[in-house]
Amino acid sequence: SRRLKEYDPSIQIVGAEPVEGHAIQGLKNMTEATVPDIYEPSHLDRIVTVRDRDAFECANRLAVEEGLLVGMSSGAAVWAAMEMAADLAKDDTVVVLLPDRGDRYLSTNLFFPSVCAEYTDSSDT
Repeated sequence: SRRLKEYDPSIQIVGAEPVEGHAIQGLKNMTEATVPDIYEPSHLDRIVTVRDRDAFECANRLAVEEGLLVGMSSGAAVWAAMEMAADLAKDDTVVVLLPDRGDRYLSTNLFFPSVCAEYTDSSDT
């Protein structure tokens, strides 16, 4: 974030933070977690709080609608980006980093019911 601000001070750095007691693997709520030394809250312009359901549903939508098999942290990041985009002008740009992939969550309830279930046609069997 430091380099981006050097490049263009108008760039906004936004963090996605889960609610307390969350189930979003890979993300931390900084009020209940051990804060890593690399975390510099002064570099954030805003934090968007993300609920589990929003992160999970967004990860599912990314799989079904965009063909992106991502994990719940990525779902949270994209949900936060969409929240930010709602407040921006039409020509503004939003860049979001997807911090995980979805294959490691196939054995969890993240994609349950299966994101493919609605496309299964019983006549195909």
